[in-house]
Amino acid sequence: MSHLIRSLLALALVAEGAFAQAPALFCFPNTPGVLNCPCNNPPVPGGGEGCNNFGGHTGGAVLHVFGNSSISNDTLYCIAYRENQNVYSLLLESTSANAGGIVYGAGIRCVTVPIHRVYGRSGFRLSSAQQIVSWGYGMGDPPLSVDIGATAGLTTYFQTWYRDTHAVGHCSDPSATFNITNAAAVIWTP
Repeated sequence: MSHLIRSLLALALVAEGAFAQAPALFCFPNTPGVLNCPCNNPPVPGGGEGCNNFGGHTGGAVLHVFGNSSISNDTLYCIAYRENQNVYSLLLESTSANAGGIVYGAGIRCVTVPIHRVYGRSGFRLSSAQQIVSWGYGMGDPPLSVDIGATAGLTTYFQTWYRDTHAVGHCSDPSATFNITNAAAVIWTP
């Protein structure tokens, strides 16, 4: 076998095995550089989740992103857990973020405009009795990259909005009937 053919085969194997960077989690309220929770509801134990919620007092909901963020082999999926039980949730996506966050309902949102509701109306999901909800690969959904129009080299940011109707009694804002998880940054590869 010639050196050229061996080199081309090696490049093909490297390209096939190249995986995207692991998603980076951020937007942890009440930590340095990020706003404090607006309704005296800091995350518990603090450091890896959004603001505590008032329905289930779970300590705050957590968003994790798993899988391959490759345009040609998108196996990315998002799971939010420790939300309130049986409430509606929505996965938000944007190409912009503010690491310090803004007050948003009973939480701190770091995903900024333009914001895309992943999967549109079919993206509204009901969290389970175990306080879990998911989107993407393996969940019967189209690839996330297709829905959001991702291209190689693009960084997108995800965060989960969920209903927290009991927050209204604890927040000074009467429209604060929802909360939000931490956020995740994803870099898309070819």
